[in-house]
Amino acid sequence: MVKKNGQWNVMDETDINPKLIEAIAKELRPIARYT
Repeated sequence: MVKKNGQWNVMDETDINPKLIEAIAKELRPIARYT
């Protein structure tokens, strides 16, 4: 899911950009450390 215009939208896997996945992973990594 991708947050866009304040809403979470489900994206088709074929639309996902590898750089976008990398950016999401970087955002999630600190959260995962503390849970």
